[in-house]
Amino acid sequence: METLFPYDKDFTFPDIQGVGTKKALAWMEENKAFFIWNVMVVCEGVNITLPQTREVIAGNAVAQLDETDAKKVFQFSEGVNRLISMIQNGEYGLNAATLCELHSHVGKEEALVWGDFRSEQVHVGTYTPPKALLLDYIAEDGFSKLNAVKNVYSQSINTFLFGSYSQFFFDCNKRTGTLMANGNLIANGHLPLFIKVSETKAFIKALLTFYHEKNATPMLELFARELERNQDNTHRVEGEIT
Repeated sequence: METLFPYDKDFTFPDIQGVGTKKALAWMEENKAFFIWNVMVVCEGVNITLPQTREVIAGNAVAQLDETDAKKVFQFSEGVNRLISMIQNGEYGLNAATLCELHSHVGKEEALVWGDFRSEQVHVGTYTPPKALLLDYIAEDGFSKLNAVKNVYSQSINTFLFGSYSQFFFDCNKRTGTLMANGNLIANGHLPLFIKVSETKAFIKALLTFYHEKNATPMLELFARELERNQDNTHRVEGEIT
C-alpha cells in the first residue's frame, strides 16, 4: 500500500465499496452536526454536547458554552458547508488551493492568518514542524505524491496526516486536514470517515506517536478499525452513528 509516511508493511485497509458521491454528500448534509461534534471533541478537546453543537451551527447562542469554543465550532461548520459546495460544484481538488480555501473558513478570526500558509515557525508541544520557508515546496511535492496514491483510504488518511505533520497554518491544521481527507473520500464516492468521541484517547496517543516517531501505523490502524465498525452499522447513511 502506498503512503507518504513509514508504516507497518503488513497493514492494509479493508476493501470497502463506495456508495457514490451523491449518497456520501447526502450523509454529510443529514449528519453534519454529528460529524462536527465528533471532530471538535476529538481533534480540539472542545467541551460540547451533540445538542449544543446543533444549536451552535444553527447560529443560536448556548449559555453554558464558552464563547471561544462556540466560535470554533461555528467556523468549522462554515468549513463543512464550503466543502460540500466545492464538491457539488466540482471545485474540490487534492491541492494547496483547496487546503487554503477551506482554512479561510475554518481558521477565520482564530488563526493568526487564515487562508494562507504561516510565515513563521510554530511548535506543537515538543514537536517542531517544518520551517515556514519550505511550506510551498512541501505542499507541491506532498500533494503530487498524494495524488499518485491509488487506495482512496490511504490517500485520504495520509492527506490528514500530511496536514497535521506539516502544520501549514498557524492554527486549525487538524480540522482543515479532516475536511481535506473527507472531501477526497466524498468526491471519490465514499462515505466520510472520522474518529468518534469514544476513541479520543486512542486518537491522541496515535497522533503523538506519529508526530514524534513519524510512524503512521497506529493512526492508520485506528482509522481502519473505525472503517470496519462503520460497515457493521446498517444506519450509516440513513441516520447518525452512536
